[in-house]
Amino acid sequence: MDALGLRRASAATAGVGPGSAALAAPVRPQVGRIGTRRTCGNSISPAAAVPRVSPGGAAPRRVAAAASPGPQQQQQQQQQPAPYVEIPASQEDAVQQAAEALAPQLKPLLSASGGAPAKKAAAKKGFGAAKPGGGGGGGYQRFAVELPVADTSPAATAKLAQDLLRQLPGQPGAWTVVFADDRAAAAGRGVGLREACRAQALGGPLLIVAPAVAEVALAEQLVQEVWSGPAAVVLNPAWSEGVPREFEAVVRSFEVAYSFLPISIKGLVGGKEGAVLRRAPPRGGGLAAAPWQILAAQRDGRFQQIGQMKKRPTQSDLELVFMNASAAASPLTGAVKSAKTLFDRVRGGGGGGQA
Repeated sequence: MDALGLRRASAATAGVGPGSAALAAPVRPQVGRIGTRRTCGNSISPAAAVPRVSPGGAAPRRVAAAASPGPQQQQQQQQQPAPYVEIPASQEDAVQQAAEALAPQLKPLLSASGGAPAKKAAAKKGFGAAKPGGGGGGGYQRFAVELPVADTSPAATAKLAQDLLRQLPGQPGAWTVVFADDRAAAAGRGVGLREACRAQALGGPLLIVAPAVAEVALAEQLVQEVWSGPAAVVLNPAWSEGVPREFEAVVRSFEVAYSFLPISIKGLVGGKEGAVLRRAPPRGGGLAAAPWQILAAQRDGRFQQIGQMKKRPTQSDLELVFMNASAAASPLTGAVKSAKTLFDRVRGGGGGGQA
């Protein structure tokens, strides 16, 4: 994590998002709703082979039944190491991974539009509202990207947007780039959000950079009334919390194609560091099924998956997953499990002696 040079979030005090109170960036992603919690690991219960009686009354061949695994073997099977996950080593790597996740989603949309550059032609009002999903990979037209940042200055924000644009399909000049911060718009040769909303019409692929929760109404106006284009991407939106109910629909219409958020869980012994990672499939499609992976940093610097969810994990979800992972790895927990296994064996043996 140190190679990233990024400030980390405290899940005990903030939600999961690139701009939560303890994260580096002053922006947060859209609100996530969490479904049923899931535990990590799969229990394996092999079925014993059952002999069958052959037709015609012939004596059946004796088949050796597979021995049921004992408690110790079951414990070893359940404690198989979780997979290690490669994470970006720098912000440049994160930008590259985000572009790779976006490319399969954007290419069919941009190809269908012929890659026409942005222009102020007469737009059909409500285009974005009438078809928020569009016809891209998985039926999506709007996407979100969440990257950790250490420098939130206007110049750094403009550079981050340009770095992402250079790796996306199509010519960078074909994109309409809208910055929530007017100073970043000036540094990045883009247009401010308020100015964009006053335009008669905007076209071409759209990139909205770092809109705050107070600007979600302007973002909705932009995509539903002013802009008419093949695809829209929002970079580091700050609307994970506090979004008015009437604007939740437009926030949810931006499907997260890539999110990498370093986190730090306080309250545990010594604290725990990790990350939340979500990325679209490399070959496109299936974006809605892409899981949110919860990763824990190991002593050797690698990151190990300790859980995953279908929906964006909340602060409570992260704390629970990390506590469960710590308990599973605790030597005391292992000793208790061993003692219980021995007790079960003794109790089983004693029971067999009482006829």
